[in-house]
Amino acid sequence: MIKVIHKDDELSIRLAQKISSRVPDSSNDQLLIVCVGGDGTILRAIHEHINELDNAVFFGVKSGHLGFFADYTEDNLDDLIHALTSAQYAITTYDLLESCVTADGKERHYFCLNEFQILSGSRTIHLDVELDGLLFESFRGNGMVFSTPAGSTGLNKSLDGAIIDPSIEAVQITEVAPINSNAYRTIGSPMVLNIHRSIVVKTPEPTPIEFSFDHEMKTFQAFEQLRIIASKRKVKIAQIDAVNFFERIKKAFL
Repeated sequence: MIKVIHKDDELSIRLAQKISSRVPDSSNDQLLIVCVGGDGTILRAIHEHINELDNAVFFGVKSGHLGFFADYTEDNLDDLIHALTSAQYAITTYDLLESCVTADGKERHYFCLNEFQILSGSRTIHLDVELDGLLFESFRGNGMVFSTPAGSTGLNKSLDGAIIDPSIEAVQITEVAPINSNAYRTIGSPMVLNIHRSIVVKTPEPTPIEFSFDHEMKTFQAFEQLRIIASKRKVKIAQIDAVNFFERIKKAFL
């Protein structure tokens, strides 16, 4: 089955219509999802199909400026159509990150390809960070970001975080506007940890926060705890060919 999802701008709609008109109906059990727009469109499609990832492959068609995960453009739509109809394409598999959030009297699970964010809005927030059961630091500031290797080139990079090779099983923690004093001391730099370590973030008392997973945002009035989990879910994104990770980094930033 082939499905086309697009951003709501004129170029993306036109490209999506062109693609839809050229791909036949398929009874194949494999779910091929074409995402026309940019990385945000791919992220939206992933979350819309979060329970179908084992059977899904995502194809990114870039219609704007940002498209780290998107290999196809208007100029090579013939390559896309051939890939969809012949099932000949390279795949890069990305690990998702999972979180367990305790807030507003409930426990909820979320997934991300890029990052989780805990943000305090217009006020500072107090967060205690526990690593492998040890109270590692007490943070006060505007929030914290927990990024995957795939997401290390996004918000994490703008916070002076490191770019991580996606072949490494890791999570990176970066601080947003920390306040350091005698009462609150943090390490003061991004930390890259093995994803299988125990990572728990708590508040001393239920606190209002904004919590985001990729492009989605939730508001909680009584946040208590975030636990980072190594998810078993993976995302498969199709490519024209096996483009080297460092080639993508160079193309995007240099």
